[in-house]
Amino acid sequence: TGANYTPTDTATVHAQWTQASLVGLSSPTSFGTINVIDGNGGSTGATRSGTKAEVEYFADSLPNGTVITAYLQGSTAYAASQLSGVTNLLLSVVVAWKAPDETVPLVDPTKSAILLKITNPSIKRGAKVYSIVGDSSTVLTTATQDGYVAIELREDPEIVIANPVEDPAPPLPPAPPLPPAPTPPSIIATPVIDNSAAENAAKLKIEEEAKKAAELKAAQEQAAQEQAAQEQAAQEQAAKDLQAARDKAEAEIKAAQDASDLQAKIKAEADSRLAAELKAKEDSEIAAKLASQKIVPDVTLFSISPRLKLSVYDTTYLKSYVATLKPKATVTCIGYIYPKSTTLAKAKLKATSQATAVCKLIKVQRKTLTTKVVIYPSSKAPKAAAGAKWVAVSYRIDGFKS
Repeated sequence: TGANYTPTDTATVHAQWTQASLVGLSSPTSFGTINVIDGNGGSTGATRSGTKAEVEYFADSLPNGTVITAYLQGSTAYAASQLSGVTNLLLSVVVAWKAPDETVPLVDPTKSAILLKITNPSIKRGAKVYSIVGDSSTVLTTATQDGYVAIELREDPEIVIANPVEDPAPPLPPAPPLPPAPTPPSIIATPVIDNSAAENAAKLKIEEEAKKAAELKAAQEQAAQEQAAQEQAAQEQAAKDLQAARDKAEAEIKAAQDASDLQAKIKAEADSRLAAELKAKEDSEIAAKLASQKIVPDVTLFSISPRLKLSVYDTTYLKSYVATLKPKATVTCIGYIYPKSTTLAKAKLKATSQATAVCKLIKVQRKTLTTKVVIYPSSKAPKAAAGAKWVAVSYRIDGFKS
């Protein structure tokens, strides 16, 4: 038992007042402080154990010098004692503030509220956000999306988030009744007859017949293989004989062709010599005829390379000349032999090539014209046609209507 005492002297007793929002605060973790300065806003925030909490203060909402402190509660036990019938409490956050005069003012109603933003993947759409101030609780808002909620504060409460209670799954339907057991079949006893001797005899007969069939098949396959080998050998020999006959025939044909080709070659060479002689004679006759005539070229061209290459002027000059000819006219193209620094044969070939090329140009322009090609010593060349333009280091070709 205890004793009773009566004071005999005067004493002064001191008590510390606790903010309503801090009542029941257990194992808190401060995650930031905002010092209010007139004309300025501010923010603070942190992430703890998967929860991201952010506090945003807007200018002039609280008196100058007010200190705002935010805490993450270590337990929701106090909140559970204040929220009768509310389950699924997820987390608790306290935002407390105190003015320089030790009072806890409300946020200026003409200014923006303090904004508390909480991000946690466990928050479900429809979660209720409760405000606890002392022994009083109020629903502030409801989460409109999973994982995030934003709360406006005008006094310093404890904020508690409670997820919605999930509806239990509906009961499973009853299992269907089992089907009735089938009626067992009736069993009728029959006498047993021993047929083993007959079965053994039949088995031996089947095995004997199978053995004879296998031997017959093996003999037939052997005979077929021997026949196939004989046919293969005969085919190979026939192929060899046929190839030998072909080789012999080809050799005989080649020998005949070689003899024929030699004769044809001799004849072709003779024909070529004869044609060359005739052409030389014809050229000599034409040259003699030209020599006996006084040639006056209608057009004179100058090629600037051994292969015919005319200047733009000469090309236009030739086209203009050909355009004046009658449809059935005959034009003689004269190539001149320049034997200097080359053989006579090469000089003749070059002169013939130049004159032939000019005649081809004429035929391209007027297909109805008849053209002739002759060559003539450059030393006997007549005066160039009127309108011709001589080019240094060039080959002359004349043309006239004959």
